[in-house]
Amino acid sequence: MAAMSKVFREMHRVTIPGARALMVIGKSTWNHQKIPTDHLFAELAVEQFTLKETLWYPVRNRYMSYARRNGADIDREYVLVFERV
Repeated sequence: MAAMSKVFREMHRVTIPGARALMVIGKSTWNHQKIPTDHLFAELAVEQFTLKETLWYPVRNRYMSYARRNGADIDREYVLVFERV
């Protein structure tokens, strides 16, 4: 999360007020607990950006080069639409 805070600060530095920034993310799981990545990023960005919209789309024709022993099933990606304050 510390690294993502730096990302939002740098995005804020290089964008103008009202600019939109898009992030493509996946949903995360840690120790069989779902992590609300979109909510965490919105919270990290609150001083620099407002989360305007969350979109998603199905991932098709994906090929993973590792065995999914952890039960991962990447079938959607999420797009977070932020607006610089």
